[in-house]
Amino acid sequence: MNWKLRAGQRLRMLSDDEEAVVYNDLSGDTHLLSGIAASLLERLRQGPADRDSLAGFLAAEWDLDADTVPAALAEQLLSELAALSLIEHTPS
Repeated sequence: MNWKLRAGQRLRMLSDDEEAVVYNDLSGDTHLLSGIAASLLERLRQGPADRDSLAGFLAAEWDLDADTVPAALAEQLLSELAALSLIEHTPS
């Protein structure tokens, strides 16, 4: 299953390494996200991706240690971002 930014959405983001403030122009909502969640959104700005490739991106980008399971972390972040209506599944 692939994920992408919601169609028609342009996010405005102010961030540093630890957190980001994201404005969703479709809903008018502003969200405070962790730095790792913001980096996942930035990756999805480049185009759709599946969970496994996003997990690989997170592992490389954040130099995750052996105690962190990138696939589980990616799944958690994707669920959280979807609940905020920032991302969605791509049509099959």
